[in-house]
Amino acid sequence: DEERQRVYVSNRDHRLNPPGEETVPVAVTVSERILEGGNPDPEPEPEPEPEPEVPAGTAYTPRSLTAIPDASDTATDDRPVGSVVEQSTGHVYVANEQRPARIRVIDPVADTTLRTITVPNAAEEGVRDVALDEAKDELYVAYANKWVVLDQASGEVKRGPFDFDANVRGIDVDLARGRVLGATRGTGFLVADATTGAQVQKVELPGAAWTSHGVAYDAVHDRVYLSNENAAGTVGLRVLDGSTYALLSEVATAAPSWRSVAVDPVAGRVYLGHAATTFDASGVTVLSTTDLSQVARLSAHAFGNKVYGVSVDTRHGRVYVSARDRYPTGLVQLQRGA
Repeated sequence: DEERQRVYVSNRDHRLNPPGEETVPVAVTVSERILEGGNPDPEPEPEPEPEPEVPAGTAYTPRSLTAIPDASDTATDDRPVGSVVEQSTGHVYVANEQRPARIRVIDPVADTTLRTITVPNAAEEGVRDVALDEAKDELYVAYANKWVVLDQASGEVKRGPFDFDANVRGIDVDLARGRVLGATRGTGFLVADATTGAQVQKVELPGAAWTSHGVAYDAVHDRVYLSNENAAGTVGLRVLDGSTYALLSEVATAAPSWRSVAVDPVAGRVYLGHAATTFDASGVTVLSTTDLSQVARLSAHAFGNKVYGVSVDTRHGRVYVSARDRYPTGLVQLQRGA
């Protein structure tokens, strides 16, 4: 150890002295160089940075990110939809509905695009939603009636593509069980094996006026959240048991437009993106995970219009809103207050 002027010696037979003269056998000895005049006091080890305090307030401050500019920028053809936050870095992976199939990776702090991942062999498709397995550096991508697993860094295909039985709108992963959940505009959702791609189960729920668009899995509380975009419907959100997929609760709302859903198990919040295009009547609805009561209705234009994707940075209390037609910009950050 050059900095501390120390030598570490591995004692193969745990011996400090000649055979037969051992006192206390040890595996490793440490010798420190003695300088003339004595050794100065070593510098203390740096204290680890504390985890940021997660804000738990009910007020949200919008910030329009320019990494995906507003619709007046005709050089950009993005149609941002589903997204996911890499919790370890805070980077946001944003699916682009516009062909060819691709995903932007955005650093929201610097407000810049780090790279663009192109989905192989999907030039004629647009991406609908994405999910992450950070432990394995895997990016799950949903497009058309398919899903594929890419290497998170290189974008190379690791598994798939695999088929859903209908066009998919939302995707999430239950990593502990090795399951992929796909919302395909039916009454429920599809469950697939994350390794083989085989369909495990088709979960069907009652209600003709229901078209599943958003799906989110809460690994902390083992819950599945399913959102509905259907103007004729009367139920906008369903919560299911993550093991049995039994229906636990619902949220009634007239003519639901909840195209996307995300859950923050740390703060106990559910975020629902409105697909409406009416000025000051789109944005995000925030519910409590405890009783599904409304925490906030963020309908002003600054919170996003025609919201097709929501995702959460649980460490910093930030919500990312994909405004499909890029009003006020393509991606809006909502900072939860203290």
